[in-house]
Amino acid sequence: MPGRLLWHDRRTGLLTQRSGDHDVVFMLEEGRLRFIRSTAEDHRLDRVITQLGKIPQDVLDIARETLQERRVPTRYGEILLEMGAIRPDETTVLVLTGSGLKASASIGELLKLEARGG
Repeated sequence: MPGRLLWHDRRTGLLTQRSGDHDVVFMLEEGRLRFIRSTAEDHRLDRVITQLGKIPQDVLDIARETLQERRVPTRYGEILLEMGAIRPDETTVLVLTGSGLKASASIGELLKLEARGG
């Protein structure tokens, strides 16, 4: 219910969740999620994308090198967008479960994966 209230009230700001040894920060703009930042290594975008297997490792390596060469602050996802490796209209659903981070193109696919024990 709190998520619905944040969306309905068109809230803007940062929402921080602290859990054990890591923090997850959700950036909201007018009730819409704009980005998530986490201190947990398993939550990093490059790790999630690798788990999905949608982008070849050599493309991810080039994106990482490009990120390190940038003189202005740039997000990893912005570089992947520039390279055409991901599309702005592409959606991926991520859920952190007791057995680790699960990712899928849709909630329905994710539920099927969980039901099969994957």
